[in-house]
Amino acid sequence: MSMKIPEELNSSISDQSSTILSGCPRVFCLGTGGYLLLSNTGLLSILCSCHFFHTSVSKFCEHAGLCDMNPGDAVHMESGGTIARWRKLYFEKFGQREHWMVMFL
Repeated sequence: MSMKIPEELNSSISDQSSTILSGCPRVFCLGTGGYLLLSNTGLLSILCSCHFFHTSVSKFCEHAGLCDMNPGDAVHMESGGTIARWRKLYFEKFGQREHWMVMFL
């Protein structure tokens, strides 16, 4: 069940979230924005900007209205590249542990 957050509280939450998440990359899917999160186990997830829901990349795409495309190719960074490409470059640069799940490649 979804609850409507009062506008003044929503603005306060938004300001605090922006400060906390300022180091996280911004991502977009069909106009819906969020912040890309990388867990210490190598899993990618997204914090949706409009409702502050923490979701998988796939669920974020569904939330944005897209269901029939690879989430790694559907979600784009602010720079325009896909998160699948970002993930590949990130792990090439910083390494990938054996127990990390390969999600998109």
